[in-house]
Amino acid sequence: MDKVELVINSKNQGLTVKEFLKRCNVGRGRIEQLRSEHAIYINGNLATLETILNKDDHLCFLFKENLDFVPERGKLSIVYEDEYLLIVNKPSNLLIHPSDKQGKGTLVNLVSGYYASHKLKRKIRYIHRLDFKTTGLLIFAKDFLTEAILNMMMKDGLIERYYIALVKNHFSHKEGTIDAPLGRDRHNSQRYRVNPKGKRAITKYQVLQKSGENTLVALKIITGRTHQIRVHLAYINHPIIGDDLYGDTKDSKNLFLQANELKFRHPISGEYINLKLEKPEWFK
Repeated sequence: MDKVELVINSKNQGLTVKEFLKRCNVGRGRIEQLRSEHAIYINGNLATLETILNKDDHLCFLFKENLDFVPERGKLSIVYEDEYLLIVNKPSNLLIHPSDKQGKGTLVNLVSGYYASHKLKRKIRYIHRLDFKTTGLLIFAKDFLTEAILNMMMKDGLIERYYIALVKNHFSHKEGTIDAPLGRDRHNSQRYRVNPKGKRAITKYQVLQKSGENTLVALKIITGRTHQIRVHLAYINHPIIGDDLYGDTKDSKNLFLQANELKFRHPISGEYINLKLEKPEWFK
């Protein structure tokens, strides 16, 4: 059996275990599973969903899982890891997951292989996504509790995600906000477009430097829509270099877009985490 452990802080003291799990965004099915499997322990003693938590209690949940994607050996660039989180630098031209659980050749297969080599029998839980050609930081949770909290944090905008991109043309302003709703392009199922009836999408940008006729920009996404940065930049006449889907007709092996920085509080410890990548060599 695997386990996830944490120490109860003052914010959660006085709650029952069930109330704590609900506060952490854990689903009803998982809560009932913990009850039926007698998988809850406090300070080493068996507890129930109705047990009241005290400050500094050591709360432990047992669970049993298996790898849910085919393990593959390969290079995995790990930026941060502890018992709850794995954060990797995704290379360009790599899918995050295959079309079915038996598929191979994707990032989750490499993560599955890494878990297998460390004898971790866990589901592969990615918290957000990056496009096939986009490189950069991607978060994986190692257990159901960390995943639930991170999903809630992502929804509430508590995980700050930053990018850099090399785009066509020069900007008339050094910084700005693109607030334009996005929807699927009805003429091309692979594309998205600005659509007044779509979901709200907000991207902030700041000019870093000019490079010939192009511009290097820093970006922060307030929402996380599919292809958001790519569509927004193309919409204001600054398509990303190498983005043949949204306006850069020149063939390029790489899309000049990198998820280069993450800022958030650790979902379990509350520690402030700030990770930042250097630009890839080909980007420079």
